This record gives sequence, structure tokens and C-alpha cells, in this order.
Amino acid sequence: MRSVTAAAILGLFSSSLFPRLVAAQFIAPPDIPPVVVQEFHAWAGECETTSEAFFSDDYLTVVDIDSEKYYVLNGDGATCVANDRVVLRGGGNGGTSLKIFARQNGNLIVSLDLFVQSAEMKAYRGFAIVTTPDATYRIANGQAIKIKPTIGGRTVYTLGR
Repeated sequence: MRSVTAAAILGLFSSSLFPRLVAAQFIAPPDIPPVVVQEFHAWAGECETTSEAFFSDDYLTVVDIDSEKYYVLNGDGATCVANDRVVLRGGGNGGTSLKIFARQNGNLIVSLDLFVQSAEMKAYRGFAIVTTPDATYRIANGQAIKIKPTIGGRTVYTLGR
């Protein structure tokens, strides 16, 4: 379920390729936590002064699990572009970055930060399970722990490459 996209969050104007983050014009909506907004700025910083940060609409997905919002960043959605050419990408041939933010004692933190080829996130009552080709993780109270593969759950996010 994609309830929020990077383009909608940023309220950005579009180019022919992607919504574009222009640091001077960037104003984050109040419902997006600052720790998530910082990731947009961090990527823009990677682009330095020679290129511009572009975000596709799948860079940020917000999923709801038991009325708790999880923020999922897909590195494939972040690029640096100069002269209409991609010069840096958040993902590559081998995989992409996947970063999931969840709440721990009321504070939003990075719960899982991986380089993956693919991933599936499933909702369970009170927690999420993220399965990648290499491992399965349970995220509860903001902490991710490696577990044995499990069945069931409702798929809320899929990263396919």
C-alpha cells in the first residue's frame, strides 16, 4: 500500500525525468518526521555542486501496520543528474539500499539499513517481517532482529529488481 510518495511529500516541480529536489525550495510537510526528511537532504548532499538530486515516486513509501507508520526508502528512487545524464544512483546492478524507519519508545529511528537485490515487507499484528534473498528480519519496537523465514502476514511493500 503506497499512501505517500516522494513527489507528494516534497511538493516538487517535475522535470522530464523525475521530481526534483532543489535545496533552496525544499520545505518538508509537517507530517513527515525530520529524521526521514534528513535522508532527502543527505542524498542531495551526495550530488554535490556538479549535479542535482532527483527522486522517483517510489523513493519513499509510508506503510501502516496496526496504526503505526513505517517509512521505507528505496535507493533505486534516488539519482544525481548532470547535463541530463545520471552520474550517481542509489542502487546499481548488484542491488540497492533499503532503509526502514520505525518507532522505538515513541522516537522514529532507522530500524533496518541493508543493501539488497529484492525485499518483501509483511504486516503482522504489532510487527513487520522483512524478507530478502539473504535473510529474514522481524521489526518490533523499532528493532530488527534476524529470524528464521516465516509464513503468513499481509504484504505491504515489495522491492523487486
